[in-house]
Formats: sequence, structure tokens, C-alpha cells
Amino acid sequence: MSFSQDYKKGSKGEQLLIDFLAKSGFEAFLNKDMSKKSFFDVYFEQPFISFEVKFDFKSSITGNIAIEYYNPVSNNISGIAVSKADYIVYIVYIKKVPILYFARRKDLIRFMDEVKPFKNVCGGDNNNSYMLLYKKDVALGDPSSDCPLKSYSPEEFAKELGENIVLRISPVEN
Repeated sequence: MSFSQDYKKGSKGEQLLIDFLAKSGFEAFLNKDMSKKSFFDVYFEQPFISFEVKFDFKSSITGNIAIEYYNPVSNNISGIAVSKADYIVYIVYIKKVPILYFARRKDLIRFMDEVKPFKNVCGGDNNNSYMLLYKKDVALGDPSSDCPLKSYSPEEFAKELGENIVLRISPVEN
């Protein structure tokens, strides 16, 4: 798949997230600041919360989730290693329907530190991404599962996000 094809599909994923957040009661915006584009894709304000969107095109075929972390062509960190987003959102197709899975970035990084991937591969356009591969049943689940990436209804996510917003803006008690 070419960069322009990936970009178009990635843009579709970003719009899916914006629409999902609207159904959850949040007005979200596309990050158009190119100097911050590698840090997050979508955000909303008051308080500021950001999202990195990953559209895993091959997941429905392979049964895996790929977590990108390094670009060997540019010799730079990439993907989750460079993101500053509060949430990482993976979009995967299940029976031809796009499903959004959410993880706090710090929780996904902890998962990567604690759970060994079954494979480390080089892929993406022109083999420019090193990725850790996890089986979907290890990485994806519903809100009650122990999996790091969770699928929510808009109502469930509004509640989840609402609880996290309260935690973020409440003063720290000693």
C-alpha cells in the first residue's frame, strides 16, 4: 500500500474517531498543526485530551495487532514511542465493521513492557516500520477485560472518559 493510500485510510480512521467522540458528547478536532502531527491526530479541549489513531488494515486478515515503535529508514522512533497522545485508538475491522479500541498510552506502553509480543517485524510502506505483533485476543477486549485495548459504546466511553477527566482536573490529595 502506498503512502497516499495509507494517508487516505488513516484520515478515514481519524474521522471515525471524531464521529464516535461526537456520539459520546465530545466535540473533537483534527490536529492540523504539522509540527505536532506526529504527537497526536485528534483532540478536544477543556480539558485538553489527545488521541493517536492507528488503523490496523491487516488485523482482520492476520489476527494480530501491530504496535509500531521505530522507523529504520529515518533511524528514528515512531508510532507509540514518539506519540504524546493521552489515548491510543486502534481501529480494526471485525466482520467488515470498523471497531474502535481505546487504551491510555501509558497503559499500552506498560503492556508492551510486561507482555512479550509473539513476533517483532519490519513492515509498513517500504518496510519503514518496526512493529511488535500481539494476537488480537491478548491485546483487544471489552471494558471488563484485562486487555489494554478496550472497545466501548459511545455511552460507555463518555463515562470512562468522564471519570478520567475528573481524575485529571481534581487537585492531588496528599
